[in-house]
Parts: sequence; structure tokens; C-alpha cells
Amino acid sequence: MTITSIGDLAYRYVLRNETTALKRAAQTAGNEVATGRVADTAAHLGGNLAPLAAIEASLARIAAQERIAALAGVRAEAQQAALGVIDTTASDLQRSLLQAIAGSGPSLTAAAADDAAERFRGAISALGARAGDRTLFAGVETQGAALAPGQEILDALKVAVAGAATAADAEAAVADWFARPDGYAQAAYRGGAPITDGNPDGSEGTRVSLTADDPAIKATLEAMALAAVLSGGGGPTAPGERLALARRSAERLAGDASDRAALQGRLGTTEAAIDTARTRLSAEATALQIARSDLIGVDDYEAATRLEATQTQLETHYAVTARLARLSLVDFLR
Repeated sequence: MTITSIGDLAYRYVLRNETTALKRAAQTAGNEVATGRVADTAAHLGGNLAPLAAIEASLARIAAQERIAALAGVRAEAQQAALGVIDTTASDLQRSLLQAIAGSGPSLTAAAADDAAERFRGAISALGARAGDRTLFAGVETQGAALAPGQEILDALKVAVAGAATAADAEAAVADWFARPDGYAQAAYRGGAPITDGNPDGSEGTRVSLTADDPAIKATLEAMALAAVLSGGGGPTAPGERLALARRSAERLAGDASDRAALQGRLGTTEAAIDTARTRLSAEATALQIARSDLIGVDDYEAATRLEATQTQLETHYAVTARLARLSLVDFLR
């Protein structure tokens, strides 16, 4: 019988190679336990990576759509909050004007007019709100201001009603300023056209964002302006006409309440559509992740068992190697 042996130096190389192989196997098993995915995807799929590539591309698309939907949701929520501020401001002003009308005194009218001017500027400020680095009510001009400063708009309105002797004349002047091209559209609104977005999940339909040029918003601002132009002694000078203009402002604010509610409802519908899209995208992503796991996932128990077995082999190998390293003729003769 022929006995084949190898020298000590060669045996050391054999032990080193076995150590390296065991370390590599342990690392592979550890990575699979940690990630839940096979270490060698190509070998596991037999070189056919097309199904996996399709799933990864779909997941990347969904991730992008989820980011868009999240941003749209933040914008719609912030717009809803701003509309709530405007509605509350308009309602509070209406009550303030009614109290002044009930008192029928010039001083009360003047105080209500100053309050109206302050609330008008507050409404303009609310429409200038931003979400992140984007202006909410400026349409496509997301980086600029939606409206001119409130006091600048109010000054322009006071110029428009200068010389108006009656409440009717002042109301007509304010309406004309809001309607004509060189009035609100040019002197006040600094945004652009509404943003028209597709649904975040790619389904059919479009969403049109609100701007400060929306008719319902303009109508509320116009109603507030009827009383605001009386501040500082502006508008008609006769106490009866000033009181009549304040009354007309209160009536318009009350009449526009339904339009403001409809506007908030319309925005609520948009928010619901965004939530639905986000839910659909999340469900699709979950389904794709399950499909990906079916392709390249590992059994957690099997991977953990393999890792433990490999670690045991490695520890045993280290022990044997250390034992062999201590062998010598002197030790043998003992």
C-alpha cells in the first residue's frame, strides 16, 4: 500500500486554505442571516437576473412616487391649515363688524375698520405660507411670494376708493380693482398658473393646486377689503355711508362662507386622493418586496443553523491547528 504524505510547510498551506474557506463560509452565512438575502444572487438565480431587475426597477419607481405623494400631502395639509386661518379670520371679522353696526357709533366703526385692516393683512400673510422651500398659493411660481405685502395691497385699494362718496361707489371701486387686469391680478397676485399634477401613483386623473387667485379666495379678500379701506379715515366720509359699507362687508363675508367651505371641501377631496394613492403605493411595494424575497430570500432558520455549524467548524479547526503547531519530537518522546 502506498502512503502519500505532505511536508510540514505544505501542510501549513493546506491548513491556511482551509481556514480561509471556513472564514469565507462563515462570513457568507452571517451576511445572509443579517440581510435575509442570498449572498450570491447570480448563482442562486442561475444567471437569470431579469425578473429581479424588473422588481428592483418597480420598487425604485414606487419609492419616487411615494416621495412625490408625501410632498403633495404636506402641501395640501398646509394649504388646508391656511384656508382654516382665513375662514376663522373672516368669521371673526364678520362678528366684529356686526357689533360695530349694532352700536351705530363712528368710533365703533373706526375701531372695526382698523380691526378689518389688521385681519386683512393677516389673511394676506396666511396666503403667503410656505411648506419647506415652496410657496403654497403661488401656483407654478413656487419660489416667489404669492401676494404683495398686505399693507401694499391695502394702500392700492384705498387709492381705488379715493373720492367715493357713497358705500355703493366704494364697493363698486373695490370690485373693479379686484376684477380688472391691472388690479388684483397684477398689483397683488405675484404667483403663476395653478400646478396641475397627475396622481402620485400614476393612476388616471389630475389634481389642480389652489392659488391665491382662486375666485373663492378673491371673493373673501374683496369682502374683507370693503371694511379694511375704511381704516385710517379712508373711503366715504359720511358716518352713515361708512356704516353702510361696513354692513356690506359683513354681509359679503357671511355670503361667502359657503364658498370657503366648498373650497376646503375640494382640498379635502384632494387630500383623500393623495392618501388613497399612498396606500395603493405602499401595498404595491409590499407585494413586490414579497416577490423579491421569494426570488433571493433565504430561510432564516436554515441560514442561522448553517452559520452556527460553520462557526463550530472554524473553532474546531483553530483548536486542531493550535494542537498540531505544538507537536515536536521532544513532546513525543515524553
